[in-house]
Order: sequence, then C-alpha cells, then structure tokens
Amino acid sequence: GVLKQIADGQANANDLYQAFRHQLSIHPEGSSRLYFTSNHDENSWQGTTRELFGDAAEVFAVITATFDGMPLVYSGQEAGLDKRLAFFDKDLIPWRDHPKADLYAALFHLRRENQALWHGEAGGELQRVPTSSNRNVFAFIRKKNDDQVLVAANLSGQGRDLTLEGSMASGTYRDVLTGDVVSIGEDAEIALGAWDYVVYELLESGTSSDRSGELAKDDIAGGPVLHQNYPNPFNPATTISFTLAHPAAVTVEIFDLTGRKITRLADGDRPAGRHQVTWDAADAASGIYLLKIRAGDWQEARKMTVVK
Repeated sequence: GVLKQIADGQANANDLYQAFRHQLSIHPEGSSRLYFTSNHDENSWQGTTRELFGDAAEVFAVITATFDGMPLVYSGQEAGLDKRLAFFDKDLIPWRDHPKADLYAALFHLRRENQALWHGEAGGELQRVPTSSNRNVFAFIRKKNDDQVLVAANLSGQGRDLTLEGSMASGTYRDVLTGDVVSIGEDAEIALGAWDYVVYELLESGTSSDRSGELAKDDIAGGPVLHQNYPNPFNPATTISFTLAHPAAVTVEIFDLTGRKITRLADGDRPAGRHQVTWDAADAASGIYLLKIRAGDWQEARKMTVVK
C-alpha cells in the first residue's frame, strides 16, 4: 500500500492524499473506510510494523487514528508486538507494558471526545492544509461543530521547517500529547523532525469574527462545565479544562478514594470563559483519583486514572 511505499521512499505525502481522494471517489457516500498498519495476514506474511515501516511506524499510527475513517488496532499492537505470529498454529502474544501506551490512549480518547474525529457523517470532513513542503508533509484539519483537530505529519526521513500556508488552521490549540497550548496564526511556521508529527485540539478559533481572546458567547451560555481531563488514563500529567459562564471564585482539588486531599490546583477568582490547569501526578501512585471543582454555588466531581 501507499504507506509502505512512503516508508520505502517510493511515494510521498501528495501520493497519500491522492490515494485518500481516490478512496472517496470509488465508494458510495456514507461508506466506512477502515485504516490499519497491521492485521493477521500482514503480520504473519509481510512482517511487524517495525519491519514494514521502520521509523515511520509511529507517525503512520497517528495518521490512521485521525483520518476520516475507522482505525483498527491488531491484537498485540497495543502491547508493542514485535514478532510475526504463526498463521495456522497457536502462537501467544507476549503481553507486556507498551512504550507507546500513552500515545494510543491519547489518540483514542481524542477520537471518543472530539466530534471532529467521530466516525462517518457524525465526524468532520478531512481538509488538507497546504504547506511549503506539500511533497513531504501531510497536514490537515477536521472540524465538526465547535470541535477541530489539526494534524501535521512529516512523511520523510529528514527534518523539515515549514509554513502552514494561509489561515484555515488558525487558532489556539492544545497539543494532545504534551498538553502545551499552541497558537497557530496565518502562515504559521513549525518544525518537524524526521517522521515527526503534531496533533492539536482546538481551544479557540483564530478566524471567527466574534472571538477576540475570549470564548464566543454561545460556548459559555449553557453555564459552567467541567470537561473531561486529557489524557485519561495518564502518566504522569493531565490537563483539566473547565468553562465558566460568569466570573467566579474557583477551587480545583484532587482527592484519593479514601477522601484524602492530594493537592489543590486552583484557588482564586477566574473570569468567564474556558480555563485549564495541569496536574503532574509524578509523585502519585497508580490508581483512581477524584477531581472536585467548585465555582460559586456550582460544584462537580469526576474520576481520573493514573497508570504507571
């Protein structure tokens, strides 16, 4: 397929886009496309993802998880399967901790919580973002209602400094894997290492006429909201976001299941709009913790899971 050709240097990012457009043209509207980097046949006859794709294996996993379709994970991929399984005979998968567990957890949590990545008509259409290195970098956004995801993937074995041309991707984003807040403006410049990628989730649009540093009124009209922390499960840090309809004194605290307070993340006045705090659980044990937030007369609690 085209991914193998890209890994071998026989195809590029433009070829991937053409293959995607071709799939759209030959299948009826509403059809579901299934994307994967391994399955039973591929693993047994062609090789493991590392054998097939080398250093490109991880970026291909990111693309299949965020493309306009249904991503598939073959048994053992989530456990770092690095051997070919016997095709006709019984062969056990060596289950163990996966060095990319956080990556898979973050990507599939994003697919569950962000409408832009939902399946079929419920999700957002894939729109390619032009770059100054279209041959080597595949960048795209998917947008549905107020949700938007930006992905930029370097499909080459050489680092690239590039420009996201125009303003279609403009906005304030959260890096899904690091939690960092990133601003993307018109003709934004980014740097990607060899086979590198970024996955950004929109916090605030940079192109809507009714936004200028604050969330649009429609975003906060429904009252205070505690959003799902991200990622979850996590190790060691997670970002907690909440939206206030009106200014309020806010307290954000973490408790264990015995009711013992672990830490206080916020304690003070906050204006109306969307806010976020980060909990670094490096010193906390694996387990379930309770997040409690209070803003004026409103309070809410939610469970979070630390996995080490």
